[in-house]
Amino acid sequence: MDKAILAALEEKRTATGKKGDTLTVKARHFEVAMSKVSPSVSEEVLFISFKHEI
Repeated sequence: MDKAILAALEEKRTATGKKGDTLTVKARHFEVAMSKVSPSVSEEVLFISFKHEI
């Protein structure tokens, strides 16, 4: 979530003509954030955990 907020702040900082102190975090900011992070669980560990659930 913090990366989405940072994306919104960066957009506001670089935008021209926007006034006010309000910061709106939108879906596009979360999409930017998700493109910058990697999974915390490897595919192998994920497969093993699903295998044990069945």
